[in-house]
Amino acid sequence: MDGPAARLAVSPNAQWLAAGTLTGRIVVRDTRSWKPIYTNSCGPGQVTALKFYPDCRALLAAIKISEGTNRLVRVELTGRAGRSSPEHHKGMVTALAFSPDGAWVAGSSRDGIVRLWGSQSLVRVGTFRGHSGYVTSAAFSPDGHTLAMASNDDTVKLWSVENRQELFTMPGHIAPWTQLAFSPDGTELVGCGEAGLVRVWRAAPTP
Repeated sequence: MDGPAARLAVSPNAQWLAAGTLTGRIVVRDTRSWKPIYTNSCGPGQVTALKFYPDCRALLAAIKISEGTNRLVRVELTGRAGRSSPEHHKGMVTALAFSPDGAWVAGSSRDGIVRLWGSQSLVRVGTFRGHSGYVTSAAFSPDGHTLAMASNDDTVKLWSVENRQELFTMPGHIAPWTQLAFSPDGTELVGCGEAGLVRVWRAAPTP
């Protein structure tokens, strides 16, 4: 691989591990043999975020093209030509999350904004603004109607995907949160923090 890995991603079926480098190269390995099955260069910029599509047929990579600016690249694993986003995106994208049906992808960024794109067109369809610090993680609820966002401003917020409105701010924050995940039934949200803390919230406010 050309240089150290900057980002890693595991396919939903656990068959492949993808690594993105500081120079924009992506290498996919079979997790049974650890042999490379695909190599592609999306550079010359750093891979700042990497995620497999839910169907495991492609990867989505965020590539740094200048300080604070990214472009999205769909990397096909079937040999077909890929696709790049039609516009560059301000604010470095640091994490990606697909909706359960694969129709949308949310990108967390250092400018405190989460952007929503069509996963096939890579056209931006919405933005979520509400954090004072950079957004570290985003996660869709299992039904795809709610998007949870964590920030280094010590808050976790829930948003309506349909109307882009903030629904609720989770209580009891004592450290920046770095990762989020919903329970399979969507009733709980789990957050991991920089201080080694793991917290579980109800995914809806108590009436």
